[in-house]
Amino acid sequence: MTPVSTHGNEDRGGARACAIGPADGLADAFAAALARYEAGELEGTQAILRPLLDSDPRHVPALMLSGIVAAQLLELDAALETFERVLAIQPENPRAQFNQSNVLLLRGDWDRGWPLYESRWRLAELAPAAQAAQAGPVRLPWRGREPLAGKRILLRAEQGLGDTLQFCRYAPLVAARGARVVLEVQRPLVSLLADLPGIERIVTQGGRLPDTDYECPLLSLPLAFGTTVATVPQPGAYLAGDPLKAAEWRARLGASAAPRIGLFWRGAAAQAHHRRRSVPLQKLIECLPRGFHYVSLQKELEPDDARLLAAHGGIADHGADQHDFSDTAALCECLDLVISIDSSVAHLSAALGKATWILLPYSPTWRWLLEREDTPWYGSATLLRQTRPDDWDAVCAGIASRLPALEGRIA
Repeated sequence: MTPVSTHGNEDRGGARACAIGPADGLADAFAAALARYEAGELEGTQAILRPLLDSDPRHVPALMLSGIVAAQLLELDAALETFERVLAIQPENPRAQFNQSNVLLLRGDWDRGWPLYESRWRLAELAPAAQAAQAGPVRLPWRGREPLAGKRILLRAEQGLGDTLQFCRYAPLVAARGARVVLEVQRPLVSLLADLPGIERIVTQGGRLPDTDYECPLLSLPLAFGTTVATVPQPGAYLAGDPLKAAEWRARLGASAAPRIGLFWRGAAAQAHHRRRSVPLQKLIECLPRGFHYVSLQKELEPDDARLLAAHGGIADHGADQHDFSDTAALCECLDLVISIDSSVAHLSAALGKATWILLPYSPTWRWLLEREDTPWYGSATLLRQTRPDDWDAVCAGIASRLPALEGRIA
């Protein structure tokens, strides 16, 4: 899971951010534990932290790291109890509250999780975003209770591209309350989301904003609407690709008697959780049966991946033709199935209503919940989960066994 996430991503720096503690004789032990954690050795981290906390049960950095590790091992009761110990020492610690919210949301306890999730605004990592949101004319925060009839509201993207794609579904609900909706999103999404129902105007993140009466960050909308696991809005298709661009993609892909399968296996290297959520391309290739037309949805390729694709020869690469998400959406419209890691491409495909298999690490982000192959967020998505940390074997075996069964149905 991602109990130290601040931008929808696992932020191992979150553990380091809470490593500011008293300079005492336990400092070396904590530094060793932190090094083990950053190397991905979760059980080794725990082995160092246990005697450290026996010596000093109030060592907040060690408590925080212990809770983070427990959460990533899906020892969720232990994680919550550890964060409570931190809050007993530091009642207003925003990172402990935010970590708690991630655990509660992952468990499906959204009534308690959404309010605590607002603690993200007090994290140092999000301070620049919070300051930017406050810049310009004064806008009242909207939290679901204030009447919107005849009012203008700004809905702001605040985290990653996938988060914007997931939570823009709420914009029509805000408009249905009588509001004139201005949607601020990241530049790569402007073209795709410009025709989202209920939007009066779309603006590029960082650009000049119009005057509005209210504003609300996109990831605060589930709290504003009291969303539970049973009441997620728009689980079907709520986005659509440009039909003209889709026609161009079909011509570019050419005729094929085989079903077309889109593949996305690697996250952006700049993101902290890049390694643990990405599937090695060689491992993915080895599980792909013949009889399908495979299409890479990676916009940019790592050098090693480019060499593997060239050597394989059976996966079409159209990365250079994807200029923004409207291009990727149109390409997805031409596919029968998308297989993707937890990424903006997975959110895009599922929001289009395309059959989407999402490949999840052992401790997924809170939005995917636990122990289920389906998700309330997307009716067309299937979740394939790791059964052990950093082990993609079971996931790849699932791909290899499921694809042949679909050949006749999706052709």
